[in-house]
Amino acid sequence: MITQRSTHFIMNLKEIVREILMTFHLDLSKNLKYDRLTRKIMKRAIKNHANCIDIGCHKGEILHIMLKYSPDGKHYGFEPIPYLYATLKSKYKQKATIYPYALSDENGETTFQFVKNAPAYSGIKQRHYDIENPDVEEIIVEKKRLDDVISPDEKIDFVA
Repeated sequence: MITQRSTHFIMNLKEIVREILMTFHLDLSKNLKYDRLTRKIMKRAIKNHANCIDIGCHKGEILHIMLKYSPDGKHYGFEPIPYLYATLKSKYKQKATIYPYALSDENGETTFQFVKNAPAYSGIKQRHYDIENPDVEEIIVEKKRLDDVISPDEKIDFVA
């Protein structure tokens, strides 16, 4: 029987293995290479007081790095998948402002392709998914223009 405790242990173990692979530049997948290079860019670009935006926050991995490199900046996250949004809102309530919107060039509602077995592939448009048998559920989400959520006058230093 898999308990919540064993699930948490497995998740932590996966994160540890991922960190080891990235530390030693063992890019076993395109995603690992992309993530390692993204972190390298972030380390160079984000300073202590930088204001950052994470679009498609997912689990908050990029937002976490933004907070690490810029503890004194303002941070914003956008995540339209309801359960991920709720988790992020709770986890980062004192450190970042999290919004439940998909960003777009217009405000309103839209269909959103939620890939249940690979949420990071989710988005407004259906596309090719690099997984076998993607389990896609079409949900309705609110979409917003970034300038209607964060003032264009606010200095933003980094967007991911």
